[in-house]
Amino acid sequence: MEKLRRYLPRVIFALVFSTFGFYMRDKHFVPKLDVETNILLFFVTTTIIVFVWTFFANINQHLDKFIPFDKNPALRILIQTLLGVTLIVGIRLIGGIFIEENLHFKIGKLERAIMLVADIFMALTVNLAVISNYIIKRWKESLTRNELLEKEKTLLQYHHQWYIPVQGLTK
Repeated sequence: MEKLRRYLPRVIFALVFSTFGFYMRDKHFVPKLDVETNILLFFVTTTIIVFVWTFFANINQHLDKFIPFDKNPALRILIQTLLGVTLIVGIRLIGGIFIEENLHFKIGKLERAIMLVADIFMALTVNLAVISNYIIKRWKESLTRNELLEKEKTLLQYHHQWYIPVQGLTK
């Protein structure tokens, strides 16, 4: 159940992003592809987006050991975003080479620029989701800790109120 809760938002985002990307591609850019190729590319794209999101989440966990949010949040967000953009652009370059060689059409400069902007937008969006999830989780932990401390404080005040020291027993 935990895996489903963790991966479901990733899959939904990937499906929405892939659907939008394929709609824009078919509407404005490359020549029409056959249905089988479109389906294959759609599922490959969706899988890559889920992989990228998982990569971002893992980077978030590993960077927490070296550059915690508490110490330098701006540097942390910058490094995390740069790593993500580098990964996505690298995947896009490799994918572009594969597409041009195997599907036999060229991707123009305008299309490359638009894909680069879309890749950066996706990297920022996924990073924002991962960072927001991290911050919300920390906030919930602090609320729980504050509740526990408040209960302990109330309990100590209650016991202190009824505590009557006995003469001669204290040192």
